[in-house]
Amino acid sequence: MYSSPFIRELQSRIFLSSSHLFAKLGCSPKTLRDLKKADRLSGYSEPELIDGLAELVKTDQVNSDGNDSYSLPDW
Repeated sequence: MYSSPFIRELQSRIFLSSSHLFAKLGCSPKTLRDLKKADRLSGYSEPELIDGLAELVKTDQVNSDGNDSYSLPDW
């Protein structure tokens, strides 16, 4: 398990990156693959991204359709 400061930093980067992707590419759901391509997230491993996304979903900052697609709650 990753430390809380690490998860908070990762969550912030995921949220900023996903917000940017949604604004740039439209409001369609984004996959983990889309997020992994984001410059801000390229240094993170897939398990780290999954953990960060899980925390964002748990706190309702990001929605998940259960099939590896994520969207912002207000979209």
